Amino acid sequence: MNDWRTPQTLAIRAANQYRRRDAIGYLGLRYCLETACSAQDRWAQEVAPDIMLSSARPLYHHSLHFKEKDADTGKVTYRDMYIPSPHEILAESALINACGRAGNAFSSAPSVYSYNIAKKREVGGIFEPYYIGFKKRHSDIAKAAANRSGEKVVYLDIQKFYPSIRPQIALHTWETAVSNSKLPQRFGRLGQEILQRHFDFQKSGGQSFLTGPMLSHLVANLVLSPLDKKLSVIGSGQCFRYVDDFALVGTDREIKLMEDAIKTELEPLDLYLHPDKRIETSCMNWLSGITDFDDYGGPQSWSALIGKTKQLLIARPEATAEISAMFADNGFRLRPLDYSGLTKETSYLTGLRELAYHSWFRRSVRKTSPKDLLRIASNLKTQLTNDFWKWADRPISDDKFLRKRRMHRLRCITARLTVLGDIADLPAMAETLAQTPELYINAAILRAVASRDVSELVELGANAAHAAVYPLLASGNKVVCMAPCQSEAAIQSACVLIAHGIDPACFDIHGDKVGQVDFCAGSGQPVRQRKPPQTYFGHLSTLMNSRDRSAHSKVLLSAFDQSEDLMQDVNTIINASSPG
Repeated sequence: MNDWRTPQTLAIRAANQYRRRDAIGYLGLRYCLETACSAQDRWAQEVAPDIMLSSARPLYHHSLHFKEKDADTGKVTYRDMYIPSPHEILAESALINACGRAGNAFSSAPSVYSYNIAKKREVGGIFEPYYIGFKKRHSDIAKAAANRSGEKVVYLDIQKFYPSIRPQIALHTWETAVSNSKLPQRFGRLGQEILQRHFDFQKSGGQSFLTGPMLSHLVANLVLSPLDKKLSVIGSGQCFRYVDDFALVGTDREIKLMEDAIKTELEPLDLYLHPDKRIETSCMNWLSGITDFDDYGGPQSWSALIGKTKQLLIARPEATAEISAMFADNGFRLRPLDYSGLTKETSYLTGLRELAYHSWFRRSVRKTSPKDLLRIASNLKTQLTNDFWKWADRPISDDKFLRKRRMHRLRCITARLTVLGDIADLPAMAETLAQTPELYINAAILRAVASRDVSELVELGANAAHAAVYPLLASGNKVVCMAPCQSEAAIQSACVLIAHGIDPACFDIHGDKVGQVDFCAGSGQPVRQRKPPQTYFGHLSTLMNSRDRSAHSKVLLSAFDQSEDLMQDVNTIINASSPG
């Protein structure tokens, strides 16, 4: 008989997806999943939709995520992310899982590498983790370019893709997919109702669906599905799409045919290619960057460090504090999740027994010691630091492809150095990154981690604070914030930091203490309800069941399931905020 306390597939997928997506959305989901039976698949399939749809109005948290900073004016622009209520997250998990099982219209074309629905045994998220599709696309472009060494690779990007999808297009696309698949009627209706809630929630009159909910990604893929099919014929398999980003490989004539087809198919949808984001390079030149996605590999790689640390902590969860302190004492800011709370769970004990049957797991745990972890971290730090300056010292080229390569590689390296780099090196690295506007958020995170001054960081929005909080916490819970938090972005950022355990006394928050501030940093009393309508944070406060606010950090820094990543990568959090 199934233990109702043991999390099942849909809950684990939702938790893994939203831990990367938004810290507050994840926190609310975790409180929801502590309710009796709510982590069961049946709850997500049958109960969560009814609870969600019974609310007086749609409940979404409007979270501001950093998008870019204008190099001339210094003005920061944000992505408007709308995070669903916990029960809507669970209902979406069940809905998208049903779409994956229905197949047909919901099956992505081979040329699509983004937001592919998780398969039966996958629990890493509602969708396949973004980096899997991203790396596979890179590999497939490499194969195509190698076979066409005398030809070209062209990148194209749709301008303001998600906000430009009209409600009638989204609804028609959904209805068409439902009619062309074996999706059960109740899930077809649920999808339609969730989309309608997106439109009803918007004060602007419902001009687009919301960016943030997982259903938006599925529908966006469906909107471009006819184009994917057309390109598979015209391009003979030489088109590779990741969300709204196309990579085309071929001769001038082939690329023109594909590019013209894209423009023709997009125009009736009121979608257009971004004129400034077209990148063209030769296949030979593209192949010079074939190793840009490599993670060094072997026993000294980042994946080896994280993998061995996680294996050790799964086998010995009581050692979490000891290993965290060891890393901190040696200048590393690796703050792993705490797995100790899982040791009494049936799923954890079953998983541990299953792992113990594998000789590779027993050997790895037996051979891995804390000193081995330090040795890997030290060697990796040296290699990353050398590579950072190798790439940083390259001139900022006018060649768009070379600029793209440089930015990508520096982002990857910087994410690791935020955790492993010498603290004394970080300010100079940040100064170098800041010379490239697209790397501004990475520079700001390095500066905050090095100085523990978050005055600049909090103005960048919730995702910037989320990305920085783990390395900050590795060195204590005190930071400096020199200016009062008055803007909405600064208030949200401060709340994310406080919820994770940063001392609330570090911030002078100016704002209404009803809502997010009261929920994340208040006295522990339930957030006051506004009736009607119910508020998002009032709902989360109810799920908390009047526990003290100190519960937030315990939840956020503990694992819900052993499948969760040991720690959240800086770039994973930043990329999870983007549709692409």
